[in-house]
Amino acid sequence: MQRRRTETERGGRLGFGLALLMLGAAVEGARAADGRFEISQSHVPYTISRPGSYVVTEDLDSPSGDAPVIFIATNYVTLDLNGHRLQQAYDHAIIQSSGGCSYITVRHGRLLHVNNLARALELNSLFNRVEDVEICGFNETGLFSADYTLLKRCRVVGGEGFNGINSGQGSMVLACEAAGNTAYLHGTGISGDHGFLVVDSIVSGWRGTGIGSFIGFWGDTGYLCVNNVVSDNQLDALTVEAFRLGSGGLVAGCTAQGNQDALTNAAGILARDGVVVADCSIEGRNYPGITTSNGTIVARNALKGPNCDLKTGQGSVVRGNTLHEGGINVQEGCLVAGNSVWRDVYMNPLLLLAGAGYALENNLWGWDTPGIQMVGKNSRADRNNISTVTDIRVDLGSSNLIVRNRFNAMTIIASNDFVGATLVGSEGMSANLPWANIDW
Repeated sequence: MQRRRTETERGGRLGFGLALLMLGAAVEGARAADGRFEISQSHVPYTISRPGSYVVTEDLDSPSGDAPVIFIATNYVTLDLNGHRLQQAYDHAIIQSSGGCSYITVRHGRLLHVNNLARALELNSLFNRVEDVEICGFNETGLFSADYTLLKRCRVVGGEGFNGINSGQGSMVLACEAAGNTAYLHGTGISGDHGFLVVDSIVSGWRGTGIGSFIGFWGDTGYLCVNNVVSDNQLDALTVEAFRLGSGGLVAGCTAQGNQDALTNAAGILARDGVVVADCSIEGRNYPGITTSNGTIVARNALKGPNCDLKTGQGSVVRGNTLHEGGINVQEGCLVAGNSVWRDVYMNPLLLLAGAGYALENNLWGWDTPGIQMVGKNSRADRNNISTVTDIRVDLGSSNLIVRNRFNAMTIIASNDFVGATLVGSEGMSANLPWANIDW
């Protein structure tokens, strides 16, 4: 016959079960009143191995060099730093997630790297969200996040390395900043892969030396780059480019100013095929302010600085831009209309028009330089206002049509430079003819 358990035996077994439950809670961390798991210094280095919400309750330091302060090894995790500082003095990330995870959120805290060669915040997971995090003192990359990430109000400051913020394809960067860092050999302020969106963000105050290039914003294909600023980046021996972007994107309302290398050179926006560049303000020197490839639209931009030129590839539209000390240089089949160009020095033409191009209603002022220079065939200059020593020059072209323009002194270069071109209303013809070019 089975013996009944005594009260003592039952109590002993119950106590053993409670002990196991308490041990499990200690491994996972205590729970706050709102049900979140708490992380304190006694838990560090801490591995998150189950989904849920976690909160840091005090400043954290890594006690050894063998792990991140916090490692995330599962999906669906929300980590609230709760305004605390997390510091790492070894060659590991401060917070790191596994590449097989997804849906990780990190928010509201400060990460400090001290003399190490790792990424400060390294999210190898997908579909991440990082908000209100400041990263200081990185030595490789400040913030790295894989594909489909939202980064919002994050700052990367005071670091010495290569990259400020680096996100994967399909990511969004909103109101973020990479400022006051030092780049070695080469560097990038904020960068993203295919389908990258960056809005209201800033790259400024970078310093450093090297042999490569420093790029403020770098984006691959299919990007949106809106209302961003690259300013006051001064790097010895590095080529400084404010924006370097791929094909099929939009750049709008962006600003580049006060950037330079050791020779005070700086480039503004460099973009490839099929892009739109609009309403940007570029201050450059001895490099193009805006350079695009084929099939682009460049409209309503303001460029300022010696040789801060605007250059496009074939089949592009250049309309409503203002250039001070720069010029416009376009390839075949482009429409150049309604632009204002002023240049006091340099011999380059104010508008260089390749074959099958159309220059319409531009205002061109210059000294000791051609107003419009045609270097191909079948182009047309119509209703432009030109005030330069050499108003229009035609080189090796034919079948070009020059009509209804207003000149300062009708000083069109003729002879061999003008062979094959058709001038309607040339010198000696009445300015009253409906298609005549008009001498002011």
